[in-house]
Amino acid sequence: MSAITDSLALLWEALFLQPQPYEAIRDRKNPAGKGAVILIVLGLVLALASLVGAVLTWASSPDLTAIKDAVLSNLQQMTWWPLMAANSQVEATWFQIWDTIWSIMSFVRPSPINNLAGFITRPLLLLLSWFVFGLVAHPIARLFGGRGSFGQTLGTTSLAAAPEMLGLLSFVPYVALAGIGIWTLLARYMAVRVAHDLSWGRAVWVVILTMLVLFLLGLLLIVAAAGAIGAALNARFMGG
Repeated sequence: MSAITDSLALLWEALFLQPQPYEAIRDRKNPAGKGAVILIVLGLVLALASLVGAVLTWASSPDLTAIKDAVLSNLQQMTWWPLMAANSQVEATWFQIWDTIWSIMSFVRPSPINNLAGFITRPLLLLLSWFVFGLVAHPIARLFGGRGSFGQTLGTTSLAAAPEMLGLLSFVPYVALAGIGIWTLLARYMAVRVAHDLSWGRAVWVVILTMLVLFLLGLLLIVAAAGAIGAALNARFMGG
């Protein structure tokens, strides 16, 4: 329980972009290990909040079948419906499309069951994003004269996930949040600056270059994936 409260307390303090929480984790014996614990705790808490939000949304949403029947009833009152229904083949095709649309809506509708996977995926995504950012940011920071270790980079950048705490508001149905991405960039700037004792200007450049490298890597992965899919389709059709 102390690990949970300590992690949430550090995240709360880091949310306001003060250097003290970043310094505190930087100077710990195992900053990277503490960073991993922080992100796992945050991921589980966010998953729980998302589940609560899904339950509230699901409970307050009208019955999908009733909506479907009401919409269909209104459509059948329109002037074009008798013309369409006069052709049994056209009517059958229309209902196939109609049922497919509502099946998709039923699948994507907020559901408590759909959110259970978040208890696994949310922490894993936070850990993956954290490690990849640290892996790229650390050598760039060192090139700019940074003096922190890789463990310290990971430790401080784990607190850059602090803006994700605003996601706790997801338990309120239909609430949407904006600006978390910019807030996260500012938190990453603070993390890099504290971990490597950099000037504000150098820390800014480290974050900018890191994000640029990550963008280019992501673009390369998309191009490579598109090429692989294209090659597979070409081989499939050429082979057919």
